[in-house]
Amino acid sequence: MAATPTPTAEDYLYLKSEFDKLKLLLPQPGNPGGSSSPLTQSEIVIQNFNKDPIGIHYAANPAKTKLACDGFNFKIWEKELNCTLRQIFQVKDFSILQSNFTAQLLDEQDSIARLIRSTINEDLLGIVDSTDNEDPWSIFELLKAKCSRSDRRHKLSLVKQIIALATDKTPGSKVNLAKWSRVMAKIKQFNITVDELGGLFLQSSFVAPIGVDLKTFEFSVDQNLEQKDKPSFSDVTTIIQSASSKAKNKVPTPSDGYAPMDLDAINAIKTTRPAVLCTAPPTASGFEARTPQDLLIY
Repeated sequence: MAATPTPTAEDYLYLKSEFDKLKLLLPQPGNPGGSSSPLTQSEIVIQNFNKDPIGIHYAANPAKTKLACDGFNFKIWEKELNCTLRQIFQVKDFSILQSNFTAQLLDEQDSIARLIRSTINEDLLGIVDSTDNEDPWSIFELLKAKCSRSDRRHKLSLVKQIIALATDKTPGSKVNLAKWSRVMAKIKQFNITVDELGGLFLQSSFVAPIGVDLKTFEFSVDQNLEQKDKPSFSDVTTIIQSASSKAKNKVPTPSDGYAPMDLDAINAIKTTRPAVLCTAPPTASGFEARTPQDLLIY
């Protein structure tokens, strides 16, 4: 016997809208004849969204992703937000354009703002509240600016965690396994290929060569790789080679406040310094004669 297919979020929204449509056709108190102008399906969907934006959102996105304070999951959160808003307003990639937000009625804008505020970290919510922004576009842009760091930085952070776990020689435990599982789950979310992963490991572990300024080297590598979409291992190798040849350390100059000691000059001063003749202090019985040569200090 074939297994019953699992209902999708679209099925849920459709059945709910049909049910609400039937309810509207029934006679209502104070309106014995029923609704004279029944709502369209789109209007019913929007009406349901205004009643419970969070419930609709979680029905469409079972993962129930909350935007983290450091923004590492911003793109995942944005994808789920767009998934819900696409089903409600029939607009693809809703968050790309400001007009998609401002074109909605005030009730819909309030519902979108409630949805955004209810799916973010408490610290981020505090930041949003401190700005008094109420329209959803301003709130979204604030969160985007605050949280959407470069994907590559997040990936590098994950790779560094893998390196730390791989080099950890302490006895294994459930905690250790949980750390591995958590990191690998995040790696999977980014859909990182083996080629890209190799480049990330190379960048994370490569130390600037001798004679190359560390900060200049790292800045050059980061800046060039940020401009590429999912750079390969070959891309990272080429950029590191270029940065290694350009980011040379400065040669110390007198203006740096440091000059090497001239040992020859110091020795010359020692050999040319005149001897100093010291006299002995007087004794109780008078002055005691001393040989001048015995009192020479060099």
